[in-house]
Amino acid sequence: MTRLQSIIDGLENKKIQQDNDNYSDVLRDYGYSQYKSGTRAPGFDVKASELKQFFKKTPKPKIPKP
Repeated sequence: MTRLQSIIDGLENKKIQQDNDNYSDVLRDYGYSQYKSGTRAPGFDVKASELKQFFKKTPKPKIPKP
């Protein structure tokens, strides 16, 4: 049973790593698309606006001063 759990853990860790790699790649691509959009390169305005929906910034909660 421990061998099976070890295999399951290995697969879950691999998936987490792949998800992180994919997120990093898309974030880098979004930054590049924003840069190219600023240079008025054809097609990047649409691409950057499409990707923007996945990277909405949420406001940080205000911490009251003591």
